[in-house]
Amino acid sequence: MDSAVTGVNSALQKYEESVGLAYSDLPLEKCDGTTLELSKWSLVITDNSLSNIATITKNRVQAALDAPPEKKKYKSLEEELAELSSLSMMDEEEEVVQLKPMSKRKTRLERTLEESTGGPSGPSFEEQNLEEETYRLQEEANKKVKWSNMMKKKGLLSLNIAGAEQVTDYGVKCISDVCISLRSISLEGCYKVTDVGLRALAMGCIYLRSLNLSGCLGMAGVGFATIGECCSELTELKLSGCRQIPTWVFLKVFEGCRKLEVLDVSYCTKIGDGEIKSLAEKCNVLRSVNLKECKQVSDVGILAVSQGCTGLEELDLSRSELQFKITDVSLLALSERSEILNKLNLNGCEMVTDAGLSWLAKGCSGLKWLDLMNCSKVSNGGMRCLGEGCPDLEWCNLSHLKKVTDVGLRFLAQGCSKLKSLNATGIFLLSDGMKRDFGFEGLQALGRSPCAKTLKTLNLTGCFQVSTTALKSLSMLTAVENLCLSGCVNLTTQGMGYMADGLDKVRTLSLAFCGDCVSDAMMTRCLKKWTKITSAIFTECEKIGQGSLKALAGCTNLRRLDLTGCHGVDDLALLPLSEATFWPGISALYLTGCVNVGDTGLAWIADGMKNSVNETTLVTLSLKGTRCSNAALKAVKDRYRYSDMRNNESFFGLWPHSRATDRMVINDYGLLYRSATKIQSLYRARKDRQKTGVKKVQHCRTKATLLCQKRWRGRKGREKAMQMRDEQQFKHDAAHVIQNMYQAWKGRKWLRARRNKKWLNGANGSATLIQKRWRGCMGRSKFESTRKQRLYILELQSRASVEIQKICRSHLAKLEHKRRADNKIANDRLRFYSTWKIQGSWRQHTARERLKRQRKWVQNRFESRNSSATKIQVRYRAYRCRMILSTMVSDKREQTKAATYVQACWRARLAWLEVETKRQIWLAEQESKAALIMQRAWRRKAAQKLIEAMKAEKKRMERLRESMASLIESWWRGVIARREAAELKKQYLAQLRRMADLENWGATMIAACWRGKGGRDLWRERVWQKKARWKEMWSEEEARKFYYNQISGEIRYRKPQDLLDLMKRPICSNCEFYEARVECSNCTEFFCHQCWDSVHFGGKRSKHLFRNLYDYYEKRVDYGDGEFPSKWPSEIEQDEFAGWKLRVYPARKPYNIIGDWEIYEPEDEGENEGKFFYHNRVKHLSQYEKPDELKVLFTDDWTGEGEVEAEEEGAGEEKKEIEAEKQAEKKTKMKAPAPAEDEEPAEELWEGWGKYWDDESSCYYYFNVDTGESTYDRPGGFETRNDPFLGIRDGGGEDMEIEDVM
Repeated sequence: MDSAVTGVNSALQKYEESVGLAYSDLPLEKCDGTTLELSKWSLVITDNSLSNIATITKNRVQAALDAPPEKKKYKSLEEELAELSSLSMMDEEEEVVQLKPMSKRKTRLERTLEESTGGPSGPSFEEQNLEEETYRLQEEANKKVKWSNMMKKKGLLSLNIAGAEQVTDYGVKCISDVCISLRSISLEGCYKVTDVGLRALAMGCIYLRSLNLSGCLGMAGVGFATIGECCSELTELKLSGCRQIPTWVFLKVFEGCRKLEVLDVSYCTKIGDGEIKSLAEKCNVLRSVNLKECKQVSDVGILAVSQGCTGLEELDLSRSELQFKITDVSLLALSERSEILNKLNLNGCEMVTDAGLSWLAKGCSGLKWLDLMNCSKVSNGGMRCLGEGCPDLEWCNLSHLKKVTDVGLRFLAQGCSKLKSLNATGIFLLSDGMKRDFGFEGLQALGRSPCAKTLKTLNLTGCFQVSTTALKSLSMLTAVENLCLSGCVNLTTQGMGYMADGLDKVRTLSLAFCGDCVSDAMMTRCLKKWTKITSAIFTECEKIGQGSLKALAGCTNLRRLDLTGCHGVDDLALLPLSEATFWPGISALYLTGCVNVGDTGLAWIADGMKNSVNETTLVTLSLKGTRCSNAALKAVKDRYRYSDMRNNESFFGLWPHSRATDRMVINDYGLLYRSATKIQSLYRARKDRQKTGVKKVQHCRTKATLLCQKRWRGRKGREKAMQMRDEQQFKHDAAHVIQNMYQAWKGRKWLRARRNKKWLNGANGSATLIQKRWRGCMGRSKFESTRKQRLYILELQSRASVEIQKICRSHLAKLEHKRRADNKIANDRLRFYSTWKIQGSWRQHTARERLKRQRKWVQNRFESRNSSATKIQVRYRAYRCRMILSTMVSDKREQTKAATYVQACWRARLAWLEVETKRQIWLAEQESKAALIMQRAWRRKAAQKLIEAMKAEKKRMERLRESMASLIESWWRGVIARREAAELKKQYLAQLRRMADLENWGATMIAACWRGKGGRDLWRERVWQKKARWKEMWSEEEARKFYYNQISGEIRYRKPQDLLDLMKRPICSNCEFYEARVECSNCTEFFCHQCWDSVHFGGKRSKHLFRNLYDYYEKRVDYGDGEFPSKWPSEIEQDEFAGWKLRVYPARKPYNIIGDWEIYEPEDEGENEGKFFYHNRVKHLSQYEKPDELKVLFTDDWTGEGEVEAEEEGAGEEKKEIEAEKQAEKKTKMKAPAPAEDEEPAEELWEGWGKYWDDESSCYYYFNVDTGESTYDRPGGFETRNDPFLGIRDGGGEDMEIEDVM
């Protein structure tokens, strides 16, 4: 079991190594450099890679800063003169340098002397700290400048990580923090980078010149706005595919980046003419604009671009939607103002006609690149204009121009002498042409035109009238490299022979859908000439077979081969391809529909088809429609490292991994790196062995040299000892002579000292005079230096004051500096006086000490004479003794030498005898060893023969075991394959069952969702119909609007809430995005909360009158037609400071309750001061005007809280009578209906009574389920559950005082 697990793990590891990458992260050697092109390595680039790049760049720049400056070998004449002048001024500069630190901060002694003398104390401690902080900040600023300058020289300048899907904001932040001098960066396809990373990049790398953000879908807009604010030097910006960018971002970018030269906003569908106008106004130096698939751009935008950007060179207007927006007007504008335009793409602009091309050709005569694909209105007239007006045209696409014929092609070919690429796909009217009196037409004219020597690409797809005559003329296009004749069904072997003889540079060939006209004979003749072909397409050429593939085997540069639908290709035809060698190798092979290709051909393809270094380069293999089995493909799949096996309805074969080419590059680099490392290690080992051998020889030589030196030094030492003895004797003799001379010198010195003593007695007066004059000279020089120093300081102070301070402060500063300078001079004089006194005292002290030393010297001299005499006598006696002893020692040495010589001769004789004996013994031992060596050699030879025989037998047994093992393995693989097939069949059946269940569930869910959607739509329609029952009408009597309910007949002067709900909610006038919440009286505009806070934050706008558009429940408020901010009464009160608050219960208790109406006390201030507020909870009405039903029952004269009881008592009888009359009228006029059986009451049942809604009368009625009674009057004791005053009303429905309940 363990061995099986180990085998499985090893197989999995081997598989991961075969399909994985050589690196999981970017190698460090690729992270170093000022320009990093890492698009091929983007598969392994992570945030860690960018962090390593930033770290390496930082270390490189820091090393450059820390490195000592390079010294020049030779100095120029100017430098030498400058150096001499600096040396001449060194003294003055030294004085200034010494004064600078003194002026910065004074010492403690200086401050003490100034305080003692009452002088100024100098700058305070805080001022000194401020000066130090300023100096520190200057140093930091200088360091930053040096860092920035060095980063521009040694730092990262360009970075391309296009396709790095693993990079996030962190990696971009690492780059932006360090690489501040970055000029160009490409983040194409880095969809994990968001606005945070882009903002960090823009704020850190402000010197960006080129930025590519194509396909970065994680950025919403704020980051792009930062680009416009920070990167003002940006010249190239690519935002292809960023559909999520809002329009205001483009305006922000165009406003900040006014130096843009290249702009790519292809597939940005939100950009329109307004943004293009802003671009033309702000960015006047644009050279290239890509507006591909920008369907909102029309002639208006192109006109603005032509007016603002006169230096435009490239423009892309290709589109597949809203083609009518680009017309001849755009071409007219470009021709009038963009005279240097050289590249224009009009693919899909169906409204372009010959007139537009004529204008374009007249104005833009330097046009070199033009795409007119699908411009169906262009005819021969447009081609003539291009031929006559654009002689420098090099690339032209005329695909699907159905109105162009041979005449138009002749005009284009004769006029454009530099044409390099021509695409005539789908021009069905193009034929062989003919010869006329004035010349040739069509393709014959093309072959004889001036561009015949320059044309490199020719595409005649779908030109089915091309035959031998045209091919003969096209054979004159000797520079053609890319030839496409797809769909040309009238090709002949003779015509293709002409092409093969004339065109010897063909690299790509396409004969797709040419049918039976393409045969092996034709291809054999052509491919003998075209041996450098890299791509060959023979789709649906059924006569292509073994002969063509054999000829293709000789094209060693072949990379792509398409044999789709070639029924003549079989297994035998693929054999030459599998045996051939290609470089760099075939990467794509399409055999779709080749019914005669089977497992044998697949095996040959797998075993062969390798490049010149025996590598498998095939990554795409299509076998759909062949006889190849799934098992055979699975067996050879392991040989293709960069492909996956696919078998579905549309494809069967090997499908390449994502970015297979980049994977190859990474793995090849890893292989080369490991190989180089192995070679280096072997080379170093060899070098180390050589060095070891050399060192061993050197060691032996050194040892021998040391031995020779040792003996040589012994000999030299003995000679030197004898020489030293001779020198010692010589020195001893010379000592006597020196002593005599010394005594004579001593005597002369004593006489000289007596003379000097007399001279010193008269020297004191002279010294005093000299000192006096010297002090005068020093004082004058010191005074002069002090005066110069004071003048220099005053000049510096004056300059600094003039530059920093104003005129008034300058005057005060001069006075202050002058006072300080005077104090300093006084202090210096005091210091000089003190120093002079100290020096005088010190000179007196030294003179006394010198006199004492002279007296002591005289006394010591007398004593030394006596001691010298004694020493001379002692040394002389010692000398005599040494002479006697040396004679005795020399005699003894001679005797010892003779005895030593005799002993040496005897020892030498004994040593010779011992050595001779040992030599005889050694010879005997050597003879014995030689015999043993011969015996071992013979035994070794015999053993080697025996071992060789055993190895041969072992190899035979191993081969036998391997053959048996392979047999067993093949049987076991069959067993495993059958098991896997059974398991796959079970899985497939289970998957079918799951899919069936999933389909049933999906159908059920879709039906449920559809029914839910239908119900919701029906509900919305019913609600809308209900709310739309109100109609706005005009009252001629009251001269104002009123609202009439067409169903219930109800009339209101206030706009009903149903109509307010149907009104369209306004949009904010500022941001034009969010819904407006506030209306401003002064601005007469609507604002959302965010824009209101930002626009009316301060200043005069903060005092503007405003009103909210919606109430507390998000319902639209009708303010009527009164003066601003007129308000209709509502149960919600609006306060500009306190916000929203509830007007009714439970926020405050009612003043009185009459029926369904609640009456609240008047307000103390505001527009409705002194007015009662009326609220009906049943009808949800709120107003300040007294309702009609309360005009008799309630008097609105405000007399205070105490009048409530009196009013109720006084009007009680009258109220009861009126209510009784109304109830009687209701009962007589209408009869309440009975509810349906399944209708549920609006209120819960109470003693059999329920509350129901009547659509006809638009009001509630009450029905008793026990008795069957139905009435519009509220039954006695019936309580409304949504009434907040539950329990206030008594059982008879009469009003009660709130105080009784509270």
